[in-house]
Amino acid sequence: MPFRTVLVNPPALSRAEPHDVPDYPHTGLAYLAASLRAASMDVAVVDAKLERLDAAGTVSRVCSLEPSLVGSTCMTHDVVSAGEIAEGVKATAPSVLTAVGGVHATALPQRILRDFPSFDFAVLGEGEDTLVELVHALSSGSALDAIHGLSWRNGESVHENEPRARRDDLDAIPPPAWDLFPDAREYHVTTARGCPYQCVFCSAPYGHRIRERSPESVLAEMYSVAERYEPRHYRINDESFAFKKERGERIIAGIADHGGLRAIPKAASLRANSVYPELMEGMREAGFVYVDFGIESGDPEILTRIKKRVTMDELRHAVAVTKRAGIKVGGNYIIGHPGETPSTIRKTIRFAVELNCDFNAFGIMTPYPGTEIYQMAERGEWGYRLRSTDWRDFNKQLGGALEITGLPRYQLELYQLLGYVSVYLANLRFLSFARFIWDFRRSAFAFAKNFVVHFLTRRRGRRSGAAREGS
Repeated sequence: MPFRTVLVNPPALSRAEPHDVPDYPHTGLAYLAASLRAASMDVAVVDAKLERLDAAGTVSRVCSLEPSLVGSTCMTHDVVSAGEIAEGVKATAPSVLTAVGGVHATALPQRILRDFPSFDFAVLGEGEDTLVELVHALSSGSALDAIHGLSWRNGESVHENEPRARRDDLDAIPPPAWDLFPDAREYHVTTARGCPYQCVFCSAPYGHRIRERSPESVLAEMYSVAERYEPRHYRINDESFAFKKERGERIIAGIADHGGLRAIPKAASLRANSVYPELMEGMREAGFVYVDFGIESGDPEILTRIKKRVTMDELRHAVAVTKRAGIKVGGNYIIGHPGETPSTIRKTIRFAVELNCDFNAFGIMTPYPGTEIYQMAERGEWGYRLRSTDWRDFNKQLGGALEITGLPRYQLELYQLLGYVSVYLANLRFLSFARFIWDFRRSAFAFAKNFVVHFLTRRRGRRSGAAREGS
């Protein structure tokens, strides 16, 4: 048997949010698989979220492929699920080696191997080259010490190798191996890696230096996917698309010139201060139907404090220009910023009502490892208090990891609910509100359950405190 690597996107622990049951395959795994295959290595993929597999089904599928190495990707709230898959694989096939990668592993490489004994290796940062070198070392029996970007078990201890430098020539990375996934309704393309901004709530998984693919490489990939898979939707998956004006316009023009690709509805995320009328009109002509912005707050002091480097007038301008171009707008907001108060939260809700985006997401601040917020929460700054160290609670919509002195968790969740309700009802968008409730009914049920649990926990805490004072 050849040395076979099976890459896994672990299943969600519950299916309450859209990203728990995505209609698109995992881009990171597609790049890793392509790199392994380009190095003549045997690789398979199990995207449990896309395939709607549960934990048992995932373990069964993985083991049926007779892997030598199982590599799971995960975000923070998925790490428990990834650990369960690795544990299940080892219970079935004890000789199989396991690796974990993704933003959580990169932020906490030592801890993830200590907390999850079912993982043998942690692949850190952008893993294409690291994983290829790891598979070569394991299949040939060579040493692991020289593999940059790798943490691994060395007896009872965890050894962390030198970090790996980020690749500049992104065109040299093979295009995603979509053929190893089931055909999907939606596909994502990454045209650049990195973001020059340093928002305190972001772990910056690709660093703060933008590295770009050539427009020719991007367009060749998009043309190929459009013709081979005929997706119903396409998303540009950059942290901020069209950051450089000329390059963005070249990609947009190339999309518009290809009839089949132009006809596919597309979405992207943009920085508000990079928006101008000609860009949005070009995107509309190229078939973009949706653009979202990280608005975050309606308080200018908080925007400065979180290092957003955008003004409220720039946000107003971006939303207005996008709407005038006939493109639907998404607004992303966070409740629970450093120094947040009921007054600043109400400003954010009023600003959301004013902007009246077509789609709105109100998340509660989550202290993801690798962010400044995580460090603030650990130190108790700005009144932050970690309510949970269970990684399953590290979720912006349905988690419960963080609260603020004077703003207990259930109050943050009430403001979150108020944000959603206010945008629709204050703008008399009753039909849109009904559609929103229907589309997100699973999330609404999970939200209500979370709120009751957090409210009752708060009440019990008060009663026990009062009892202690009276004794």
